[in-house]
Amino acid sequence: MPTGLCYREPARQLLSGWGTMHLVYHPPRRSVQAVLLLSPGFTLILWLACAAPPRPPGTPMKTSCPAEIELPTVEECREEAWKIRGDDLLMTCMVSQCGAMQVTCNEWSRIKCAERNKVSGFVRLAVTVTTLETAWYNPAKETYWCEEAAPHKCVVKIIVHEVAHSCGWRHGTNPSVPGNVESEPPCECIQGNDSAMPCK
Repeated sequence: MPTGLCYREPARQLLSGWGTMHLVYHPPRRSVQAVLLLSPGFTLILWLACAAPPRPPGTPMKTSCPAEIELPTVEECREEAWKIRGDDLLMTCMVSQCGAMQVTCNEWSRIKCAERNKVSGFVRLAVTVTTLETAWYNPAKETYWCEEAAPHKCVVKIIVHEVAHSCGWRHGTNPSVPGNVESEPPCECIQGNDSAMPCK
């Protein structure tokens, strides 16, 4: 299978000794659908899994999550954190947290994410535990990742959202934070049935 098709190349049509093969990449599933037309009235459809796309160059965030989860690099996170307006202390904390905060994947986060998905109606991508003491001068040390599939640009927004929470930010207090309004999640995720759901 042409490896480039697993990333950004358009659909291809190939001719083989058996017939005509159409290859179409499906980003949400990270797979290629191969449709082989063997003869009139006989079609073979295969799903071919793609390897995880190459990680963008840069410094990986601190994480215990599997490599298949495409977390942003520290540089990507900071690029978005620099866009925060109206609160220099929050922005400075977030820029620091992009390199300091741990993104954790564990059994507790999987259970907690499943519980919150059930009651919220959203696809929960992360959970950050904060206290009354959480603030720009006393940020939370980690966020918990839910291990749900999502486009990379969505993952970046969610990470920045959670980084803001780790610095003591609350919903509705700064419109430059992705997902500032709790009822309006920052992006949509594509689920296994190809349907779009709000992600937060």
